[in-house]
Amino acid sequence: MSDDQEGFAGLPSDFWILMISLIISNVFILGFSPFIPYFLREVGAEAKEIGLVFTVSRVFYVALVPIGGFMADIFGRKKLLILGPAVTGVSYLVLSQANSWEDAILPLAFSMLPTAFTAPPIFAYIADVASRYRYGRAYGIYSACMNLSAVVGYIIMGIVIDRFGYEFSIFLVGSLTLVSGLTRIFLKETVKRRSDLSVRRQLVKSCIELRRPYILLLITTRSLYLAVAGVVVSIFIPLWARDFALMTEVDVSLIFAIEGTVYTVLAPIGGRLVEGKQWFWLSLVELLIRSGALIVLANSYNIIGVLAALLMDSGFAIFVIPSIEARISAELEKFHRGAGWGVQQAFMSIITMGAMYIGGLLWDEFGPANTLYIHIVYMVLLTGMLYLIANNEKQKGNV
Repeated sequence: MSDDQEGFAGLPSDFWILMISLIISNVFILGFSPFIPYFLREVGAEAKEIGLVFTVSRVFYVALVPIGGFMADIFGRKKLLILGPAVTGVSYLVLSQANSWEDAILPLAFSMLPTAFTAPPIFAYIADVASRYRYGRAYGIYSACMNLSAVVGYIIMGIVIDRFGYEFSIFLVGSLTLVSGLTRIFLKETVKRRSDLSVRRQLVKSCIELRRPYILLLITTRSLYLAVAGVVVSIFIPLWARDFALMTEVDVSLIFAIEGTVYTVLAPIGGRLVEGKQWFWLSLVELLIRSGALIVLANSYNIIGVLAALLMDSGFAIFVIPSIEARISAELEKFHRGAGWGVQQAFMSIITMGAMYIGGLLWDEFGPANTLYIHIVYMVLLTGMLYLIANNEKQKGNV
């Protein structure tokens, strides 16, 4: 629990400095991400080279993110939080001068890797500076900031690329990412090297911590939830919108912009509401709504129906994630939070890749509508996992 004086929304100034920094960098990094394949095409890359870049980056992320989390526990959060944007920013500056895809592949790969070293410290840092009784709102606000960055970034980067081209746009991304890293200099360090433990001993203690059944349950629940959400939003809804609702790219962009705005407004509210004992029932309501979204989508043949399904599945999904994220951070001891979040990020990536592959197989084998109905099984499974979490807390006297 933080001993700092509470600030806006009951959260300390270090939390808000980190949020401002994340918004500055992610408006441009997330905003540029959809245009990376276009840029690679412009410098001569074929589809297989584009796929290679993203595949290699994803594999390296899964391999490195647990290491990044453990390093955050050993060397402190602040160093990695500053180093990440520095490496990414320099990588984009080099990328802006690339004239061929061979010149682009190395800086682009390096620009993606720092996320493996910054994602765990970000989650851990939020828990370090915020009171555990305000974890819900803290993680809700974090999710809202990331979502807002993406929505605004898509618009800004689309306009900038159209007017000034890729070289200037990429240089802008790199420059402002470096600026975001500089703002983190003002953060206080929350974890220092433990003199009473060797690095080997701390690694052993982290492994023991992460083998606890309750921690594994929390990590698995968050990973499965986000994996299924990613499949529905990234694959099923766009495919259904194009093939069955006959929506154009402009229509799809519009509904995702509306969904992003709704989620940005509601996420902090959802995080605040789940700080009490009602988190379990609110989470069940969300899963029920998301189950209904799959049914609505399977019977939607125009933009209104697809928008309704998107809002139900993603825009109103404001209770489960802050509930689970708060419990992961509260359950992990401070000097093992980075390692815990690193393992969670790796596990989530692996489950997401598996869920996307399975989803594609089901789509082709059983048809789109049946695939959507089959995915309701995931909602039932998640309901059972949430019940186990609530029951565990009840037995410990926390609920």
